[in-house]
Amino acid sequence: MKPKSALLAVALATILATATTAATIPAPAAAASLTQVTNFGANPTNLQMHLYVPDS
Repeated sequence: MKPKSALLAVALATILATATTAATIPAPAAAASLTQVTNFGANPTNLQMHLYVPDS
């Protein structure tokens, strides 16, 4: 292979590897939501409390 051909081959291989990796990255997992707790006692300062409850 000539030096320019080798450089072109490496560049194409890098582009292909990058495109393949970008296409196979999984989407982020869906997170559970927060649940508001409204009855946690006297609340003179009007605070809010939320509870994290996982899906499973």
